[in-house]
Amino acid sequence: LADGGVMIEMGGRIWSAEDEDIERHFVSCELVGNCVEARWQWKHGSERADFLYRISIEGKSLLVDCVGGNGRATGVSLGHVEDALTPKLIDVPYFNFGDEDVRVLATAGVFMTTYVDWFQTNASGLNGAPADAAGPPLNGGCTYLPLTDGKRNALHERVIITASRQFEEVLPAMPPPSKAVDQSALKPLVWYHLPPLGAAEEAYVEAYESLLNLKEKGLDELLVLHPAGTWTDHGGTTVGTAAAPAKGGEDALSEYIDALGDLSYTFSLQTNFTAVSPVHPAWEPTAACLRSDGNMAPAGPGAYRLRPAAAGALASAATENIRNHFAAPAVEAVEVAAVPPLERLDCDSRNPDAARFQAALRSEQALLRSVSETGLTVAPGGNHWLYRGLCHGFTAPLTGEDPSRRPLLVDFALRFLHPFSAGAGLGSIDEFYGGKVPEDQRNANSSYLIRYLATTAAYGHAARLPEPVTWGTAAAVKTYYMLQRLQSLCVGTGISQIHYHHDGNYLDLTEALMSGVHTLSQLQLEFENGVQLNVNGGWEEDWTIEHEERKYRLPPGCFWAHSPDGLIVYSADAGEGHIDYAHCDDFIFIDTRGAEFTSGPVTLSGCALVQERKWEIDILPFGECSEIQIEPAYFWADRRLPRLRLLGVHS
Repeated sequence: LADGGVMIEMGGRIWSAEDEDIERHFVSCELVGNCVEARWQWKHGSERADFLYRISIEGKSLLVDCVGGNGRATGVSLGHVEDALTPKLIDVPYFNFGDEDVRVLATAGVFMTTYVDWFQTNASGLNGAPADAAGPPLNGGCTYLPLTDGKRNALHERVIITASRQFEEVLPAMPPPSKAVDQSALKPLVWYHLPPLGAAEEAYVEAYESLLNLKEKGLDELLVLHPAGTWTDHGGTTVGTAAAPAKGGEDALSEYIDALGDLSYTFSLQTNFTAVSPVHPAWEPTAACLRSDGNMAPAGPGAYRLRPAAAGALASAATENIRNHFAAPAVEAVEVAAVPPLERLDCDSRNPDAARFQAALRSEQALLRSVSETGLTVAPGGNHWLYRGLCHGFTAPLTGEDPSRRPLLVDFALRFLHPFSAGAGLGSIDEFYGGKVPEDQRNANSSYLIRYLATTAAYGHAARLPEPVTWGTAAAVKTYYMLQRLQSLCVGTGISQIHYHHDGNYLDLTEALMSGVHTLSQLQLEFENGVQLNVNGGWEEDWTIEHEERKYRLPPGCFWAHSPDGLIVYSADAGEGHIDYAHCDDFIFIDTRGAEFTSGPVTLSGCALVQERKWEIDILPFGECSEIQIEPAYFWADRRLPRLRLLGVHS
């Protein structure tokens, strides 16, 4: 790996492994069992650093252990690969450190990966692939931060280099959680993030009215996530239960939460166990993280970072307090799984675990588990692969400037993350498109919306509602009815088959990656409960599939799904024009996009929801909709129908 190796601080500056100003002296080399041990000494002026390398082979992996450095090592760079034949770099969605992806190299029929072993690292943080590497970078390496006494932890790293003709064999082997949480309560829930609340007494009233509007449209199964501004007028996070004064304080918040109970919505209240204000009753200066310069680590306006151990001690009691005080069905624990532990390290040299990624990660994993044991817990994701199975659900943004352009490579997410914690959405729709959604495309018939829904389904995630204020209520309604029943069957359900399609051929993962077919993003999935899902995540080619002697043409960014119990959902052309359609035992949702269309008992031009329940048929038109024709005998085929009456119209 060119330009890779230990980086070290000597003579007041940091040197890379390639710098010629550092003298490197070979000391010894011997074979110990099946391991080669080599000792080196680095010198610069009067400064010295000793290193021991242990090199061994296990299966298809080369293991390189390096220890020593005399507290001077600043990290390990994994460099880049040179002289690879027709190299292709493969990003693995949801396998990342912060904004940096971990990559796989495909070259000459072989896959290759390099990792720092995060189970054994002594470093402060791990890095993904740097964007400015000279050659194909697979992974960045690791970083050692200075402690408050100016020293660094002793270097102790294992680099794993793996090569195989099977893609699955070069991914890290990580055991499943010993006891994963039960995510079943989240299976039917569509996630809705309330927008920021203004600092005014009517803020809770406006929030309630927006939710009531959704309830009246039949959106019954929602998880309503409240922003930080629920608690504070300045939008900061808290570990307390004191509500925002300008919004009416605790009385107003309690009344609002009681009203939410009348809507029968599951809701979460947000809290942050990584930061605390000096005015909080739990505040102790010794509980704050210290930066390398000895100052307390800031965490936004008027708050400081909590040491991982202090956060863990506070979390369970604070969570139970929130749940009991407001009868909150769920708690949202922010930040922990959203950014890597490097952002929250304590560098106090008096702390034996100071500036150690592994220690901080263990503390935060224990924190999430303890919070989840008190009840339903969700969290913003982004680095949630490190916390799988410890939290009931995570929001699931993808990395990259424009995540919508990433190929649909779903195996890691569906096999490694999906069975243990629920995922929701892909970030907001704007985040998914890198902020590039034109204003005239923020509507229910937008191709931007449909692609977002198709990609959400491809990853097995729960739906995330678009904001009705900016996207329109019709877009929120379509999102709900197109995905809610499908997600209730797929969230947390094991995946049995994943195939990548091209020109009538269905390839497994390794074949698709080697041939480049995965970049077409045409997926055929089958879940263990028999749900079939086809997603055309490409940008140029249509894809025609056939089911029960009927053909469906999937334009780019569209999908089709079917379940053994009769659910069928699609955004496709089934021979009468492109429509959006969902049909199950409880409802029929149709958006004909302006064309006249007949499906079963319904004929219309426009968008409508039809529900049948015990001798009642509810019809909810959305937007511009022509005359709607209903055949009641379709619903009550075994009954003699009396003369029917229109009982009421609600607009």
